[in-house]
Amino acid sequence: MSILLSIINICLTIYSVSVLSSSTIIDSEIGNINVLIPCPIDRTQWTLPSILQWYRSKNNYAKPIASQFDNYPVHIDDIYRNKYSLLSNGSLIIENVQLNDNDTFECRLILIDRGLLDIKYNYFITLRVNEQPRFINLSNSLQIASYYSTVNFICHIYGVPIPIVTWYKILEKNKQTIKDADLELLFVNSQQLTLHNVDDRMAGKYRCIGKNRLGTIQYDFQLFIRGSIYWRRFPESQSVKINDSLIVKCEGESSEKLQYQ
Repeated sequence: MSILLSIINICLTIYSVSVLSSSTIIDSEIGNINVLIPCPIDRTQWTLPSILQWYRSKNNYAKPIASQFDNYPVHIDDIYRNKYSLLSNGSLIIENVQLNDNDTFECRLILIDRGLLDIKYNYFITLRVNEQPRFINLSNSLQIASYYSTVNFICHIYGVPIPIVTWYKILEKNKQTIKDADLELLFVNSQQLTLHNVDDRMAGKYRCIGKNRLGTIQYDFQLFIRGSIYWRRFPESQSVKINDSLIVKCEGESSEKLQYQ
């Protein structure tokens, strides 16, 4: 490997002639044991000495993470020594994939011609580490608003693939038209719900749901209109015998403390 480093250090000029470039995307998931990132370069077609190198966008493609000069032993950067390896065909192997492996990788072939480094090929491969949806920003779950004001509910969700965020209003039981159908669809693919000119009809509970192919998460919000009362339970008609006890229940919600009489 000292031979490779010496060659790189003494070469003063790097030029790119007839560079062929390509790109692709590879999907993976956290914990995958071995992910292969191919480098479709046939080094045997060249008689000149060559260097095969791998770079990461995270490092601005400035420092190689893996290198091999001709058939000499492979050099892996110290940071990735126990995680990355190279196959004989130049493909990069990543072990135990984690979120920080999410990046664009470059496979580069450099030919050494009369003391000059000629970047002959470079391929860009994006490793997309898929991730279940997770919350990154949420507004307060309880909003108390004045009449005719504007209310914003924020539900920022991250994931790979990008989650679709859907908004619903949670219907009161007496407004449900289908058994167990307690959600009214409001918006699809929006990470913020804005309500203008709010009044008693818009008070209640709202829900955002984020979903991608790996999972689903949800979060509920409550909107009160300042000073209003929302009855959750009214007294029901009951039949009792003379001298029997009768319990009548009513229950309400409000932004203010309630007193029952």
